[in-house]
Amino acid sequence: MKKIFKLRLILLVYIICSVNSFTTAKEPSVGSLASAYEVHATNMVKLGDALLKMSDLFKELNPSILQEFLLQYGKVKIDVLQKSCDLDLAKTIDCDRLHHYLTVDTTGLPEAEQERAKELFKQISELERLSARRFFIGKQILGQDERLKDNFLTKKYLQVARIVQVVERAHSADSQSMYGRAMLPAHHYFESVLNDSQSAKLALKLETELKLLKANGGRSTRLVRTPVEYRLYNFTHILRTTKVGLAVRDRFDQFDNVDPKILEEFLLLHDQTKINQSPEFSTRYELATGDESISSKLFQNYGIDFSAIPPAWQNETKKLVSELNAADKAVALSFFRKKGLLAPTADLESSPVVQKYLLIEQIADLVDRGESPITAEEFGRPMLPAHTFFIKVLKNQESAAVAMVLEHDYERIIRGWSYTQQVPLLRQWFRSSKLGHINDKRYAGLECVRLMMQIFSHDLPRASML
Repeated sequence: MKKIFKLRLILLVYIICSVNSFTTAKEPSVGSLASAYEVHATNMVKLGDALLKMSDLFKELNPSILQEFLLQYGKVKIDVLQKSCDLDLAKTIDCDRLHHYLTVDTTGLPEAEQERAKELFKQISELERLSARRFFIGKQILGQDERLKDNFLTKKYLQVARIVQVVERAHSADSQSMYGRAMLPAHHYFESVLNDSQSAKLALKLETELKLLKANGGRSTRLVRTPVEYRLYNFTHILRTTKVGLAVRDRFDQFDNVDPKILEEFLLLHDQTKINQSPEFSTRYELATGDESISSKLFQNYGIDFSAIPPAWQNETKKLVSELNAADKAVALSFFRKKGLLAPTADLESSPVVQKYLLIEQIADLVDRGESPITAEEFGRPMLPAHTFFIKVLKNQESAAVAMVLEHDYERIIRGWSYTQQVPLLRQWFRSSKLGHINDKRYAGLECVRLMMQIFSHDLPRASML
């Protein structure tokens, strides 16, 4: 009997030792965690740089200071574990317990242990705050008696840090082993846990870009990568729409009573709401831009399939597009009244001639969007050709026939006017023009488009752009 008891005791000790050995083997060492957090911080810097380029919400931030801050912010936990953090609070933290909590799914722990984990991570959050405060005071961005949340710039730096930290954590190959569980997509975390829609949208944008990079072996295939490039793309779309629209008028007899000069002026007003950033224009057409330009707001959804975004965001985007369409309609109404094609109190639908101008604009717009390779990139899915859209959606066979002819000859019509051909010249022109940078708030839209139309139409010597 004693022999059996002894054997059972030996077996029990063996099992306990085996389990402890297995657990210890699974739990990453401080050194391996440090390496993972080094990579984590470096990736945060890359994501921060990408976020600055894709949203003008952060245009006031200094890229170099942001990089330095993100490197520090991303490594606070590991600095505590390695006992290299010199803040007083760090000395009170149980490093062994922190090490354990960083490598397990804390939601699976007993309730009392979960509470201890929450308290510990609150201390880490406070350390991150204190570390950030010291950093920004040292950079003379924050006053000694000023709070982080009361300073415009520090709030922006911290918003970037939170977004890129969560995105990196959600998409890192090491996340599951580091945190003991699969992570929520970053945009879901901001939307459902933190109730922060603005950060959620920016996170989704970053996540979409990461997926694209992964699908293309780490290479960016985007032709349009920033709000500025998106605005340049809209310029080129207006110029091509004008070219295609003039081709419609020249080739089809039903548009003989359309004045080509008036038509050109009207087509140059196409999509003014997307490019005209002058305060006068925004006030006149009641466009509330707030902290962001229209281009930046629209660019938040660039490359994302509209059907993939949450319903609440879809409604916001629909509301913005509805406001822009109403403003574009008001621009057209004002134009035709000034030209004497509409009575002062008449609407657009009251004149058959004005309807022809509008139809030409619609055909040209849909043809260019359907044929341009950037359209599928913009909307995150292949687009219907214009003639198919007219047949299936608008039930207009006559316009479909016109669109088909233009699609067949599209490359010849817009030769030299593609986005990739025009953008270097547009950038050059903006740099040399009296209006300066493309995002200059003084920019009055139509004046620039008319000048660019003349440059490209008449092939003026490039020296005139320098």
